[in-house]
Parts: sequence; structure tokens; C-alpha cells
Amino acid sequence: MLGASVTANIDDNTAIYYNPGALGNIKETRLGFNANVYFLDVYFIENGAGEGINLSANVLDALPLLFSGSIQFKKAQNLTLSYLYMSRNKSRVRLEASTNYAVDFFENGTASEQYFASFTLDKELREEWIGIGFGFSLGKHLSIGFSPIVTVYNNNYLEVTDISLFSNLSQASSLLISQYDLRESRIAAIGVLLNVGATIKLEQNEIGISLTTPRVSLSSLSRSSSNRNRTVFNNIPGEEVN
Repeated sequence: MLGASVTANIDDNTAIYYNPGALGNIKETRLGFNANVYFLDVYFIENGAGEGINLSANVLDALPLLFSGSIQFKKAQNLTLSYLYMSRNKSRVRLEASTNYAVDFFENGTASEQYFASFTLDKELREEWIGIGFGFSLGKHLSIGFSPIVTVYNNNYLEVTDISLFSNLSQASSLLISQYDLRESRIAAIGVLLNVGATIKLEQNEIGISLTTPRVSLSSLSRSSSNRNRTVFNNIPGEEVN
């Protein structure tokens, strides 16, 4: 529940989120947009893909925070319709690293094999709210309203490791060992919640009250999946690859 000092004085489109009861006080059609134009995230993981192989990424993105509007009807001036799109959370980071070098795999005194390895980590998180609000003016002193909101939550994770060892004893290199490992998970959760509110105008003060219900998950519309794909190739007799 939000305090009266916050919810009573809302007189713009954001009332659909803070106190839909204040929507009844809006007497004109409006359109609003509020955003952080850019944000910069810097990631660095020392030895993240192995000894001496660091992971780093710089993420520059635009994040719209709130897009909202309200519609006033001439034939029903006591009714205000409002709509909302809110990006509650948005983040994505993709880290990649690769290396290759000569190695003495058979310990015969010559570094005649070539080792190649690559690593990719991709994580994405998004949470978006979409809602519609209804405000009713019940005279000069009282207005009430409600706003059902649909929440959409997405969490995706991808990790890929690719390792190969080639012989280089002749002009035609051959694959000795390879290992490919993919781990992937996806979560898409949809839910609903309801905001209800009211504002009361007194002679010198204005009182507002707002209540938000807990988010209810719609299991029939939500999805989750995970995948593991691991393949190993070994062309060296007697050598095991873990």
C-alpha cells in the first residue's frame, strides 16, 4: 500500500501505476514518455575462461522505462481510460573468449600439436509490464479507479565451450580430439496483478490510497526449457576425454 502523500497528488498518466484512483482527475487526452536514453555496463572476469583467459564486455543500450497515455471521452466525461507499457528490467551481457597455441600433447619434445578453444556466455533478462486503467470521477470530491496489469518475464541463458586439438606433423593437419558442450535454459513467465485506488478531495487537503495485489502467475501461458548438448570426438587410441 502506498502512502497518501505519494498517491494523492498524482495528476498525470503515471497514475495508472501509482494510484489508478487519480485517473478520474484527468480531464484531457495525454501522451507521455519517460526513458533513460543510454546506459553503460562494463563487465570483466579475470581468468573467466581458463588460466590467463579473461572475459570482458562493454554493453551500451537504450532502456525505455515508461510509455503511457490517457483518453478522455466527450460523451462520458466522468470516465478516463489509460494505457501503460513499462520496462521494469532489462539487461543482457555476452562474454566471448578464444585462444589457440602450439602444445606438446604427446610430450615428445616438440610442440607439434595445435590447440584451439572458444567460450561464449550469453545472459539476458527482461521484465515488462503492460496495463490498462479505468478512472471514474464520482463528483467533485471523490474519484476511484483500477488497472489490471500483465507482467512478462524472460530469462535466457546460453553457455558454449568448444575445444579442438589438431596434429601438425605434416602439411595436412588432422583432428585428434574435439569437445563441444552447450548448456541452454529459457524461462518465460506471464502473470497478472491488479491496482485499485481512490482519491478524496477535502477543503485544503487531498487523500489518496492505493492497493496492489500480489502477482498471480499464469502457469498455462508460462514456459521453461533447458537443453544440454555435449559431443566428444577422440581419434587417439587409449586416450580418454572427460
